[in-house]
Amino acid sequence: MILRRVAAYVVDTLLFSVVAMVLLSTVLSSGMQVHDNVGANFCRTRSSNQCFQMGPTAVVLDDATANGLYYAMTGWWVVIGVVEGVSGAFVGKRLLKIRVVGNNGERPGPLRGAVRGLLMVVDMFFAIGLFLMVITRPNRRIGDFAARTTVVPVGADTGDPIRWDDASQTYLFTDPATGARQRWDADRGEWVADI
Repeated sequence: MILRRVAAYVVDTLLFSVVAMVLLSTVLSSGMQVHDNVGANFCRTRSSNQCFQMGPTAVVLDDATANGLYYAMTGWWVVIGVVEGVSGAFVGKRLLKIRVVGNNGERPGPLRGAVRGLLMVVDMFFAIGLFLMVITRPNRRIGDFAARTTVVPVGADTGDPIRWDDASQTYLFTDPATGARQRWDADRGEWVADI
């Protein structure tokens, strides 16, 4: 489950990278200097921490442009949070077949989703979110605690809430079509009948 969450985060971050490149090439281009054919230590020798280098190309941002990107990144995660609060998943989570639910299985809604998204910025730094996901059951980060949410694997394509069961230490849901209760088997990575 943690690996799927990390993979979903990577997908959404790559999408942000595309958005950031568009912003840099259009809106924020005046505050950006591109240097081609630079040495391997170009950014290390500069006093600015707003220098990014990939191979022989380096990009140096002025303060206003760097701040604009930081605000854009924060806004990106808030938007993702709102979408996940309303629909359960953004692109990364949809691809990885996981979704965000409130602690009692309902959709969190836009406000709780926004809180969760805003705190992603905190969770990203120093891998705080990853550390918390490893040590908590069910695997939750700061944003999940603050918004009272959990990320769960998608069961059947029903509107039935999936919930965490403390007694069995797993996710449960009841299939409305059959009335059968199912539980998430983390070892097998699939839903199985709850006997």
